[in-house]
Amino acid sequence: MTSVLELTKVGQELGYEGEGVRNFVKEERLGNPHYGQAPCSQEIKDGGWTNWDSWSTCSLTCGGGIQSRSRTCTNPRPSVLGQNCIGNPHETQTCNSKRCPPVVSAFSVDSPFNYSSVNGTYKLTFSNFIYQHGGDFTLGTGTFKCSKPGIYHFIVTLVKKRSGTRVDMVSCQLYKNTFQIGYIRVDPADDDTDKGNAAITESSIVHLNRGDTVYLTGCTNPTSTVMEPWTSFTGFLLYPDS
Repeated sequence: MTSVLELTKVGQELGYEGEGVRNFVKEERLGNPHYGQAPCSQEIKDGGWTNWDSWSTCSLTCGGGIQSRSRTCTNPRPSVLGQNCIGNPHETQTCNSKRCPPVVSAFSVDSPFNYSSVNGTYKLTFSNFIYQHGGDFTLGTGTFKCSKPGIYHFIVTLVKKRSGTRVDMVSCQLYKNTFQIGYIRVDPADDDTDKGNAAITESSIVHLNRGDTVYLTGCTNPTSTVMEPWTSFTGFLLYPDS
């Protein structure tokens, strides 16, 4: 007579786990007409594998994921003296190995349009897109609003206007939400000869979470008399958060 301990071991060798082992032992004791007989009087039956289950859903949609499938040694289930199935009850493979599309957010604008209050905060707005991918910058508000968290690089180029009268200096502050992250100033001379073009470029690298905003404020006004139209504001995602 085969003990419960021996049946438990057989169930584990067949690939059952936990509750599956207990159900196997129960079925063997209640459903096997030969249970309790001397081993020599039982039919010897070797085990056979079932068909493989369907592959599980891939763990990733791109970039290389893992999926698995299983089978059991129950077609037929081996008798106590029969041979267990040879092989592995579980199988894995890679899936969706195609490269993930790049995460892109980028913009570049020029032609300063106005410096006015936007929802209570004065901002420099622009009238021309040089480039836009991702739709995160709005010309009418002069605001970049992050939709893809990560490390960003922002570049500001201020070009002081050529004028028949002196334009002393041009400046702006770069803000993330309510915090200053950059200051840009063009001030080439301190006398009345300061009438020609002059330009300066500053940049800042900063981490943004979804919903963070970046914009230019504290700018010299009016923009039409102090800034050339090729004054520009650019930003792009360097490294997205994982």
